[in-house]
Amino acid sequence: MIVLAPFLCQFFEALSDKWALRLCKLVLVASLWSCLSYFGQWLFVAIGKPGAASMIETITYLIPTHLVPVGYFVFFCAGYFLEG
Repeated sequence: MIVLAPFLCQFFEALSDKWALRLCKLVLVASLWSCLSYFGQWLFVAIGKPGAASMIETITYLIPTHLVPVGYFVFFCAGYFLEG
């Protein structure tokens, strides 16, 4: 990932403020969805509602909890467009 750093820096500096804000919102919404889905599954299993936990699990197949398979990359990129 360190090899990508100069290219990412140039890419994110070229974005307008409007697109940087959109990217920031996308990462925030995806992160919140991930946290809420994991917490919801845990909570429903803990209180004895496996059907509700299965429903959340099914929804996570339709709406993934990660933007990319390796979750750290998103936050690596977020550092660049939040810097400006």
